[in-house]
Amino acid sequence: MNVTRRVLIVAGGRGAATVSVFVVNALLARAWDLQTFGRFSAVWILGNALAPVFQQGIPSALLYFFPRHDSRGRRRLLGMAGASLLLAAAVFALVLSLAGPALAPILGLEQTLTSGLIVSFLPYAFCLVAAGQTDSALIAAGAPVMQATIGGAHALSLIAVAGYACQVGLAVEEVLQLASITGLARLGVCYLTLILIIGVPLGSAAQEWRSFFRYAWTIGTGDAMGSLSRNVDRAVVLSLFGAGSLGLYHVGAIEVPVSLLLSAVVAVVLPEVSRLAAEGEHTRVVRLFRRAVGQLAMLIIPLFCYLFVFAENIFAVYLPKAFAESENVFRLFLLALPLRCAIYNPSLVGLGHAGWALKGALFDLVTNVVLSIVFVVVLLDHAPELALYGPAAATVTATYLQVVALVIATSIALGSSVRAMLPGRRLLRTAGVAVVSAFTVSVLLQSWQTHALTVVAISAGGFSLLYCGGLSLFAAERKELQQVWHSVMQGSHRG
Repeated sequence: MNVTRRVLIVAGGRGAATVSVFVVNALLARAWDLQTFGRFSAVWILGNALAPVFQQGIPSALLYFFPRHDSRGRRRLLGMAGASLLLAAAVFALVLSLAGPALAPILGLEQTLTSGLIVSFLPYAFCLVAAGQTDSALIAAGAPVMQATIGGAHALSLIAVAGYACQVGLAVEEVLQLASITGLARLGVCYLTLILIIGVPLGSAAQEWRSFFRYAWTIGTGDAMGSLSRNVDRAVVLSLFGAGSLGLYHVGAIEVPVSLLLSAVVAVVLPEVSRLAAEGEHTRVVRLFRRAVGQLAMLIIPLFCYLFVFAENIFAVYLPKAFAESENVFRLFLLALPLRCAIYNPSLVGLGHAGWALKGALFDLVTNVVLSIVFVVVLLDHAPELALYGPAAATVTATYLQVVALVIATSIALGSSVRAMLPGRRLLRTAGVAVVSAFTVSVLLQSWQTHALTVVAISAGGFSLLYCGGLSLFAAERKELQQVWHSVMQGSHRG
């Protein structure tokens, strides 16, 4: 199966997970008031932000090591990863159970109520860590369709839970309990599937453990710092503004579709970079990097333009009027979206420079913490009505600084120039067509007074037609569109 098709399959599975987050938030925002929704968000964010800390970099390490082992070696890797993550998941659950008293005053609840929320969430949190290697192992083992199927089924189950909660009026604790049941079911299916595809996990020698985890922990530290950095703004909002404001902020602080598409590209490209780097083919890595950036830009840049221009209508459909302020948070986060075209971290990891990625993550975390606090303090003194947006502005600023540093580091690792790694003219053409398309559709619909859902549907269709038509005027982009479409429909193009 070619690289492009694998990316699209993995993106489809992870896209279902991302869509489920939107649907769950939209349903629960209508079922609860701001304060209740904020409490649910706080517990959910806490678990998802800390999970990478306990996953120890094992998911990314598997993508690096799987292509370098035979079937027996892969079974040993699965044994090492599974045993370690099960132990880490148990420790994670213990840590969360002890966090209840500390969260109680922030959430405005009694300690017993906060502990009840945490306990209800513990099985789901356990599964987040325990199943950490399953997606990576399935993808690296050549079973992306199975990985996407399992992910899609789990996404549907979470949507069903939220829909049921909205219909019958479940409390936060009950929703977390049902979510935990879906997590346990997914964990069981994933482990059974891995055993059927890869085989029964085997034990490994101490030397293999040291080699694997030395690399995994380096990656894991970077992943942990990245996760904490992505959520430090939410921690600042929760501690300074309370659970109600966190609910407003959380639903706006989104990076879609970056998480679903980029993670799919990483899962497929990282093993390829690892293989080419092991063969000393740095020139081919540069070409792979350049092509990945160009292909990602064809989706990410137009998506940025469309979402930024039509954010008001999208949020009018997505959330109740009580969440109107979330739109401004969303627009701020959108400013970092074009930067996600560059796959800098996985390239460094695949090249064997996970330590450089770690330094970039540390820089991002420290910068984000400092700027979030500074921006909020300054805005509270001079423009308190804008203080809620300070952490979002800090996150975007820190992201720009980190991306510049890591792209330069990647060019150094490859012995190439930044200009050679980035398809500059192609990026400009893509951006130009996207801006013109979004502006044209916006002007045409500006005076049309109708329901927001109708505007979103018509604008999305019109923008897509204008963008694809405009991009197809350029031979290189037209060929790329045809190749991607061919991969989706027939899978005969070799990526």
